[in-house]
Amino acid sequence: IILLAIKDNSQKPVIAQMSFNGDKTVTGTGGDAFCVLADALNADIIGVNCVNGVKIAMNPLKMILSKTQKPVIVQLNAGIPVNKKGEIIYKITPESFAESAHELYEAGVNIIGSCCGSTPEFTRSLSKRFRKLHPIKRDINIKPVISDRVKSINYGNGEKTLIIGEKLNSITNKKLKNTLMKRQYGMLKELSFSQINAGANALDLNIDNLQKKQKDIKDIIFSLQNT
Repeated sequence: IILLAIKDNSQKPVIAQMSFNGDKTVTGTGGDAFCVLADALNADIIGVNCVNGVKIAMNPLKMILSKTQKPVIVQLNAGIPVNKKGEIIYKITPESFAESAHELYEAGVNIIGSCCGSTPEFTRSLSKRFRKLHPIKRDINIKPVISDRVKSINYGNGEKTLIIGEKLNSITNKKLKNTLMKRQYGMLKELSFSQINAGANALDLNIDNLQKKQKDIKDIIFSLQNT
């Protein structure tokens, strides 16, 4: 929603980033899902920030690098902070930080920066190491893909058959239509769960005959997404 709002009200480039713990965020979003959604919502630059080290960043980063042709950005923390007599200390030096970031460059990252615990010295070290280098061109084969908030699924040639559940149809299901008109979403969720449990990879929602306002449609979709 925030990304859409910015794109609707500004011509400035928009950077979309998330922080990951392993290959997922704390709420379970994978790097692939985040990238697919951010790309589809027309983010200009996509990446990772506020991550403690290259090793942790590489998990979601590999997914992002394989899912988009957009420029990719990474901003790492200066390590894990330590509380020393009431003072927060970051032990990684600007020089070692820039040295470790070279792995990001070799992976194909376009923009490298720093986050928590960094200082202007970190930026100077990064500039000294990378300013004469050009980003490495990524050879990307983007496949057709769909995504929810957690994971993405490729489909098409060479991929498994994509199973789509089509029971969420207020045109053919009058009972569903009546419950949605009353803003009751229990049946919608029950039908969703039954199709997912039966093996559906995606759900087709058809509510064309409801003649609802845009806000009501958003409420229905939000309810479905949080099933």
